Amino acid sequence: MDRTKTNSIAHCFNPACPPCQPLTDSHCQRCGASLQLRGYRAIAQLGQNQFSRTLLAIDSTLSECVIQQSWGEPTQAKLSQALQALHHAQIPALIECFEQDGVFYQVQDYVRGESLAKAIADRTFTQAEVWQILESLLPVLHHLHTHDLIHGDIKPENLIQRDRSIVLVDFKSACLSGDRSGKPSGNPEYAAPEQIKGKAVFASDLYSLGVACIHLLTGISPFQLVDGEWHCYWRDADPANRLAQILDRLIAPLSNRFASAAEAIAAIERLRGKKIALPPVESPAIGRNTATFSGHDGLFASVTAVAIASDNLHIASGSEDKTVRLWSVETGETIAVLKGHSQLCRRSLFTRTSPNY
Repeated sequence: MDRTKTNSIAHCFNPACPPCQPLTDSHCQRCGASLQLRGYRAIAQLGQNQFSRTLLAIDSTLSECVIQQSWGEPTQAKLSQALQALHHAQIPALIECFEQDGVFYQVQDYVRGESLAKAIADRTFTQAEVWQILESLLPVLHHLHTHDLIHGDIKPENLIQRDRSIVLVDFKSACLSGDRSGKPSGNPEYAAPEQIKGKAVFASDLYSLGVACIHLLTGISPFQLVDGEWHCYWRDADPANRLAQILDRLIAPLSNRFASAAEAIAAIERLRGKKIALPPVESPAIGRNTATFSGHDGLFASVTAVAIASDNLHIASGSEDKTVRLWSVETGETIAVLKGHSQLCRRSLFTRTSPNY
């Protein structure tokens, strides 16, 4: 994306407003809202669906980031917590998340690089390149799924080449495993049949990855393939048919599809005689020293929300006593008490704009 072009316009954070306005304006010409939100200014729209919108933005230092707006999503807070725990080099880091005026916001790093969609516009991919894509992305999906997350929108546009690796971007269609919303998600061209029916599972991501790889191999849009038949379009066929075996299992009906990324990885390892590294499983750190922080008022005032600052020196806790307390990890003492809430505090959160934290 040409930054010199996008930086000349601004987008209102109100989805109902016109797509672009002069960047020099401080407020929206249509609704009057500020064009700056917590230090961010939107400079381009990257995508939108019925329940969310994705914007390219700049912060107060002019660094680029991606902001996803979501509405009508009751599970968004839990989803954001799961995204914050990912910590993977091939997944954009979640900078912060917050809620304002009934809209939930997620701010992620902006990943520069060429998407595979742009690459396929110029050429088809070799089988060696597709093997590399599978061996790069299946461990990412394994990591994602072990955190109970389904990406929900794997397609060439969301696969970015960066530093000889592939980064999986755009989590606007992501959901937690077991989400019973019943809403269809993703791009119908790449989405699994069960996902289109609103019943996405982990294997739905595998289906989308398989369809994307077939598109890269053949150059044929998935909508143009008759009954899923793709082998006749593949000119660089593997005599041993190994890649076709993997791709056919990835796009098979759910009952015959690989059940997990780990199962697909194991099959590739057997066929190719090589080991594919998986990210280590994260376990909570166990230490000798523990502490009890006491201070919330009321005999039955349970703690209902906890957040740890990025400096690991401060903790915020919300409680049924309708307060949020800020604690020092080193001393266990209360630093501040935020009062005035009308109800119990269900969520506490540190953001990048929190002063000193």
